[in-house]
Amino acid sequence: MNKQDANYLLASLRQQGIVDAISETLKEANKLYDELSGSLLVKLPVRHFNRLYSDLMGCCVAHCFSSRSWRKFDLETDVCNRGAYPRVELRSANYRFVCSAVGSKSAKYKEESFALNKAKTTDGQRGILIEYVLGADKKIASARAVIKTGHNGPELAAIPVFPKSEVQVLAG
Repeated sequence: MNKQDANYLLASLRQQGIVDAISETLKEANKLYDELSGSLLVKLPVRHFNRLYSDLMGCCVAHCFSSRSWRKFDLETDVCNRGAYPRVELRSANYRFVCSAVGSKSAKYKEESFALNKAKTTDGQRGILIEYVLGADKKIASARAVIKTGHNGPELAAIPVFPKSEVQVLAG
């Protein structure tokens, strides 16, 4: 896959409405996080329990992606038990989306997704990383869809997917 193909793919995802659906799902994950973390914050401040809140956000993302219907986009959810909490991947014959926080270490599931983009032809499944940034409160501050060929490899293409205001500005 080259940069032109990657940019075309991401533009196509935006046009199909998949980017908007992902943005809405991340917004729902933030709302769920607010509900669940409210009583915890009183006794366990984020600054002392950083990992707890990061993992909680990961759980909220997994739950929101797995509880939403993606059939409209011909995508199926695949719940994978990897690490501290389940991860959800969205899959079709053409796409494989994986979600991960920025800066998280390379993992087998990400490398498998990136490897899909090494094919020279435009046929077959492609891997898209939904990479989110956590704010100081451990809520999702921003997210983008990224196409790469390896964890340390260069980005072939990237577009913002959250917050929605950033997505609309760049799309317009």
